[in-house]
Amino acid sequence: MSILEKIRIAGGATHTLPPNVLEKSSSPVHFGILGAAAIAPAALIYPALSNPDVVIYAIAARSIQKAEVFAKKHGIPKVHSTYEDLINDPKIDVVYIPSPNSHHVTQVLACIKAKKHVLCEKPLGANAAECTLILDQLSNYNSINVVEAFHYRTHPAALYFRKLLTSQVPTIPSIKRIVKADIKFMIPFRIFGQDDIRNNLSLAGGCMMDIGCYAINAARKLVFDANPVRVVKAIAKVAAFDPEIDEAMEFQLEFPGGVLADFHVSFVGPAFTSLSHAVNYVGVSVISDAEGTDEVTDLKLSFKNFLAPSVWHSISVKNTKTGETLLREGKTPGDAKMPTYWHQLDKFTKLVKKTATDDDKAALTFLDDSIENMRVIDMVYEKAGLKARVG
Repeated sequence: MSILEKIRIAGGATHTLPPNVLEKSSSPVHFGILGAAAIAPAALIYPALSNPDVVIYAIAARSIQKAEVFAKKHGIPKVHSTYEDLINDPKIDVVYIPSPNSHHVTQVLACIKAKKHVLCEKPLGANAAECTLILDQLSNYNSINVVEAFHYRTHPAALYFRKLLTSQVPTIPSIKRIVKADIKFMIPFRIFGQDDIRNNLSLAGGCMMDIGCYAINAARKLVFDANPVRVVKAIAKVAAFDPEIDEAMEFQLEFPGGVLADFHVSFVGPAFTSLSHAVNYVGVSVISDAEGTDEVTDLKLSFKNFLAPSVWHSISVKNTKTGETLLREGKTPGDAKMPTYWHQLDKFTKLVKKTATDDDKAALTFLDDSIENMRVIDMVYEKAGLKARVG
């Protein structure tokens, strides 16, 4: 499979290893899928094959014919004729929602009412105000978990990078403070056409609603562990077919302490020929506690391909004064060869079964966090002169 073909399925095959089919446990968690989405195999079905505590039990789609074809292809035993029937199926414990962005909040609310746990693709809603409706309803169902699928955060590489930034890796100098961050996420070749749901305003599409939410989440959780205080600037490149659809966005956020983070996200990035040219990247300039630093930026930490590190990634720490590379990792502690989606499903399933550790929970994205991420997206759109999306 070529690089282009891998990218065309938007992260599917590039995240997927040949599954290890395991015998299921005596009390597995039963999942239902709302929609025969292209992301569902990579994000849930394949990882489930190597998780003994997960059974993909049911599927519903816009048409029962589409659901039947999908079920047959992936060995899903139950096909429901409507989304409502699936949500209310008493055998289902969790509903996975990979539908268009505009549908998410309505579907999540229905799942909560039916007392189903939810794993929802990002973004959780079309805007922050809509996401607060979930918070309001969830307050009446304390035992229900709603998690947004920022899968990259659960991978050992992301956890390791966060340890570097919090001075938990003794082989590099302790970090005193962050000076600046730079985050890029570009999809090359203009692979998402005008008819793609990512470019459909009525379905809450746009670059910020897809890869932009990853970039913001990486800044908030991976780098700063804080929310930005304001959007300094935002410039959108809009689509020729719709002036409200952002094909690309350059923006700058200010974080507590006046630290600035620059972002460039784009559906129309440059072509590339190898995975060594990362399409997603986090760079952090810091001041360390090393002797003689004297409040001068002296280290640059980089994380290339944070979204799919099991395919390829590079984490490095460089002394910006001497040019010396203090650390370079392409492998990280833990089962780094397993895809991000496998790690996400493992932690989420433990959450549902009430066996999750504090570290498992910390790597997942819960509702308060989702609302804050959505709030920043709304702010960027406003600064760029574009409308907030509507569900």
